[in-house]
Amino acid sequence: MVAALLLLLLTAQQLLSVPGDSVIRLTLHNTLHVPWFFLITLLLHRLLGSWRQAIPVALLIALGSEGVQLLTDREADLLDLTRNLLGGVLAWCWHTGFSKNRAGNAAGESSGLERIARPLFVALLCLAAGPLLWNMTAWASLHHKFPELLNSESAFSIALVRTETTVDHNHRTRLGLQLTVDDKPWPGIHLTDPVGNWQGYTSLVCDCSVDPGPPLDVFVGLLLKPGDGLTNFAIATVTENRRNVRWDIQDLSHEGDQIHDVFVYTTGEYAGRKLNIHRIWLE
Repeated sequence: MVAALLLLLLTAQQLLSVPGDSVIRLTLHNTLHVPWFFLITLLLHRLLGSWRQAIPVALLIALGSEGVQLLTDREADLLDLTRNLLGGVLAWCWHTGFSKNRAGNAAGESSGLERIARPLFVALLCLAAGPLLWNMTAWASLHHKFPELLNSESAFSIALVRTETTVDHNHRTRLGLQLTVDDKPWPGIHLTDPVGNWQGYTSLVCDCSVDPGPPLDVFVGLLLKPGDGLTNFAIATVTENRRNVRWDIQDLSHEGDQIHDVFVYTTGEYAGRKLNIHRIWLE
């Protein structure tokens, strides 16, 4: 049973590993490292019969699964390694605190470890699930506030923003969500979770500004279907004076009711400039 669940989780994790995917799906993919390694560690304990043997082997697998990515086009991730180790610790806590098959079932034996393992299991489980629960709450909040797509003063709102450029998340200042433009692809923000039905709206509006200097060209682009290229975009000029920039949805060749990604970005031509985004909504 443990081996079957392990295979199922590993398959699900790989299917969710899609570049450019939504923040929630990416968070779910990362979170699945924990139950995946939880089952690996339990399986190792069952095969080897001892935690003294299972834990070192589990640690080697955790290091190896990330280290091998250095030889591929993927990047090793210290956070993924941490999630793997968290799953291993949860396995020990579960076996020690809750499993009927744990060693030392005699009265009084292992009672001290049980008292530690049970609350530790609950605390670590909350820690592992926290990011996913936070993003799901953010998604519900964002859709409740539709047609507002982004508000830099809302922690829920900016939780679902993805970006490839440097971001100052001190959204309590008058600067809003401040982006430092660089030469990376799409230097701006990506709103990657489906953002509702756009029927009946004619304009996409962004309250924004840039640092002192010449005007800056800002594009908005739509991705209509996951996996498609970004082909629908329009351009506007932004100055250092804070104002509302408006893009005509008709100019974006919007086809269909559902939008899967919204990009607000500029180009590497303006590397070093600071673009401040306060709010994005539909009218």
